[in-house]
Amino acid sequence: MAIANLRFLDGQTAKVEMRGEQSTKAVRRQLGGRTTARLALMTVVVIAAVFLNAPLGIGIVSGLVLYQLVFVSTLCVS
Repeated sequence: MAIANLRFLDGQTAKVEMRGEQSTKAVRRQLGGRTTARLALMTVVVIAAVFLNAPLGIGIVSGLVLYQLVFVSTLCVS
């Protein structure tokens, strides 16, 4: 699931159109809506997994949290 999240993130960032001197606010607005939709989809999948099989859902949540921590820490280091 973390890999799917990363693939969606890469695809969304690639789709952001840079037209000349585009403001940062416009870029954030483009990414904001897409990020919200992506995170909402991931939340629905995780909640469904928790209801279907609690240990599996908790494992998915733990894996996503661990992935985000590693992802953010690598961004901070570089």
